[in-house]
Amino acid sequence: MTIYDKYPLLDGTFYLTPLANELAVPVTYKARPCFLAAVCMFCMNGVVRTLQCRTCQTPWNGSVLVIGSMYAYDVFAAAPCCPARSTCNQCELEVVGRNGVQPQTYSEYSRSFVCPHCHTDDHHFVKPLAQIYNVLL
Repeated sequence: MTIYDKYPLLDGTFYLTPLANELAVPVTYKARPCFLAAVCMFCMNGVVRTLQCRTCQTPWNGSVLVIGSMYAYDVFAAAPCCPARSTCNQCELEVVGRNGVQPQTYSEYSRSFVCPHCHTDDHHFVKPLAQIYNVLL
């Protein structure tokens, strides 16, 4: 992905995530450690590649994101498309519902929650991209 010296700085968008991937850079944001990652505009709009949920086959839609900006949350975790995206990383039961968490904003999906079933404190909505998406060319 190209990064420029004038706005927009890149052909895509930056986002912060609590989960490292092979291209993410460790940073500190508001006194919390996280990782700076990016998604290119072609993937955001499904032009060259489409990211499709492995469970429900819904394509990820990043067209609502602003090119050249930075989001302070994981843009892939922010809008779960199916119940499989809302499961505990430990026991694999849903963490949302009557007894579970109820994220109210996009950024809350990147926060750590305690699972109502196994009581594991984790970023349950943030999952490795290879685990949740198929890449279609």
